[in-house]
Amino acid sequence: MHKTDLEWIKKYPWDLSFAKIQNYEMCIVAVRQDGLLLEDVRWDELNLTKEQIYNLYLLSVRENGLALKYIKEQTPRICMEAVKQDGKALKYVKNQTPEMCLISVRQDGLALEDVKWDELSLTKEQIYNLYLDAVKENGFALRYVKLDELEGNQTYELCLEAVKQNGRVLMLVEEQSNELCTEAVKQNGLALEYVKWSELEGKSLREQLDEICLEAVRENGYSLKYVKKQSQKICIEAVRQNGLALMHVKEQSNEICLEAVRQNGLALGYVENKIYEVCKEALIQDKHAIKYIIDKEKYLKEFGIKYLEAHGKVREVIAIKEDGEWLFAIGYQYKITKDEFIERIYNENGGFNPEKGINVHRQVYLDFLKEFE
Repeated sequence: MHKTDLEWIKKYPWDLSFAKIQNYEMCIVAVRQDGLLLEDVRWDELNLTKEQIYNLYLLSVRENGLALKYIKEQTPRICMEAVKQDGKALKYVKNQTPEMCLISVRQDGLALEDVKWDELSLTKEQIYNLYLDAVKENGFALRYVKLDELEGNQTYELCLEAVKQNGRVLMLVEEQSNELCTEAVKQNGLALEYVKWSELEGKSLREQLDEICLEAVRENGYSLKYVKKQSQKICIEAVRQNGLALMHVKEQSNEICLEAVRQNGLALGYVENKIYEVCKEALIQDKHAIKYIIDKEKYLKEFGIKYLEAHGKVREVIAIKEDGEWLFAIGYQYKITKDEFIERIYNENGGFNPEKGINVHRQVYLDFLKEFE
């Protein structure tokens, strides 16, 4: 059985609690690596000076601010160091100050939840600045803002800063505007899901609503999913950003499909009318798109592709010639060399032995490989 001494703790600090005899140096080594190990210090066994205790506290919170939870004798400096490291350590501060709160929310906006408002004598300006710094760091800190106590444009300004930091905060905004929604989707296109269209339609032009959608799909093509009134322009912008957004296009056109496969050849899987031009563009972008073409023979030679169709236990195989070498794709495995393919046939999942009836279907792969000799 190992001896839990100083040298052991240097390697395994989390064994501090198992040390038969703890000492100051051992505890220092442990908390430097994990501040929360302060919980395992057996104070009653240690004859420490005030300075040594203070040093242990300080090192702990500098490594992990949440170690403040295990400190009974708090000082302003220790608390300040703790919230600098982790704003959420504010919840363990016994005597909060405006400065501590400000530092906390700047480090982690969600620390706003732990501000002890009743114990602080803050002016309205100080309260607003705390809110502002919090939402700038984490937009979802808006959850902890007492909006009904704000004055003038303060509510709007806070909401604007919050969605600029995280567009999805739009879900928390009760009174929306074109500007708020636009800023939200610019930051995260998927925030389009939370736009209150019924609220905006009464006070906005069609062009303004379309602009919100355009900004959303430019940031994330998949946000097309939340566009109720799609237009050719919006759909094209969406698939330009992400070709796979074609799955959310309600009415496809050849132009939209061309833009989609130019961005991602595999978007061909969502194309309803696979005309030659669209298939060709898809293969130029990604030859693996051949899997989505019915009349494959028309394209194999032109694009340097060989194809084995899946049937029974035999999986689909796509072979593509790159820089004079044939590379194979099977399932989600790509760019497998011929030698690697053969090695897998004979060795993976029980191997291949027709005489013993083991994976006899793999003979199909070997027959396919004869085309590359």
